[in-house]
Amino acid sequence: MTHPSAGNPPSGGLPNRPHASAGVSDPSQLTLEQIQEYVWSRYVNHDAPAAALDEDQALEFFEAHYATRPMATDADCYYYGILAFERSFANPAQQGPLLERALEAFRAYRHQASTDSAWEAVEDRYEEILSVLGIAPEAAL
Repeated sequence: MTHPSAGNPPSGGLPNRPHASAGVSDPSQLTLEQIQEYVWSRYVNHDAPAAALDEDQALEFFEAHYATRPMATDADCYYYGILAFERSFANPAQQGPLLERALEAFRAYRHQASTDSAWEAVEDRYEEILSVLGIAPEAAL
């Protein structure tokens, strides 16, 4: 298995990311692209995001987004998984449900990604979820 750099998902190179924008002042104006840019900057590249946003509102946005479309058909569903994974450690009372959501997103992404490569931004988090939830790797899929 090859391991692309943390910043390059194996399924299609860099995601379509918008140019840096100002902070999100009105949560009702939050967009998928703003959330993806934020998650990419903060949790994949480990940089300071260009725009600040409320991560709990971003999770709510993703939940509404995936309530109307299946993750299995969205190659970018890993953004949801990464954010849910990271928020699970900031909110211990919701850790189990957030890790379950992240696991669902990562499984959907992994089914769509090339089988001959692994992307550490997803795989490392996926393996940690399995460990925290006590799921054996062979039972994971």
